[in-house]
Amino acid sequence: MDKGSRLINYFHRIRIPLYIFAGLIFMSVLIIFIVTTTNRNNEENSTRTVEEAETLLNKWLDEKSTESNQVEDIRKIAKEVINEHPYQQASARAYFVLARIERNLGNYATASEYYQKLVRHFPRSYLAAISLYNAATAEEEREKDDNAINLYKKLIQNYTSLEAARAMFSLGRLYEKQKNYQEAAIYYQKLYNDESKISNTTWKNLAKSRLLFLEIHALIDSSVINNAKEETKNKENDSQ
Repeated sequence: MDKGSRLINYFHRIRIPLYIFAGLIFMSVLIIFIVTTTNRNNEENSTRTVEEAETLLNKWLDEKSTESNQVEDIRKIAKEVINEHPYQQASARAYFVLARIERNLGNYATASEYYQKLVRHFPRSYLAAISLYNAATAEEEREKDDNAINLYKKLIQNYTSLEAARAMFSLGRLYEKQKNYQEAAIYYQKLYNDESKISNTTWKNLAKSRLLFLEIHALIDSSVINNAKEETKNKENDSQ
């Protein structure tokens, strides 16, 4: 038997495994195509739905309506997005919608909870930093300053954004309120020394003005400022 005949006989013997292998490849490609198309369609549908909720929310806020049915409709749409598409970015936007509703109704505890859920489920979302900041301010509205402090610290530890600069100033403000001037000076100094893009000139100037206020009114002395600078350096070294 020549070489060509042996090759033909070989492929004839393995034709069934080859058919099976080719069929598996085809089915895999088909499944990937179906899943990808389905996910894309679901993402588009969820995006349209949450955009509807956002539009209704903005209209409700603009009109300052007290119509409870309107609020319930918005809540229902947002919750449907979260329940049906829990891992898609639209759900992050839905949590944000729910938080804004509760905040505007004065339900600060519930608003804070929704903001924090957004951060837990979507820590890399473009809404995460602002949600953490909003959660902290909602806690301040509840006069839960210790909760707010913890949230502001979490923000500056995990995000580099304008909200992080605002959080540093808020920490200084809250520690001032608690008469913990040493700790207040640390965060004001940290903000003033920050050279990253998160701190614009306005926030730096505000921090500097508070440091001067504390020193002029003898709430701290120059040694506290120096200690604050040293503490800031130590914290930065520990975080590296």
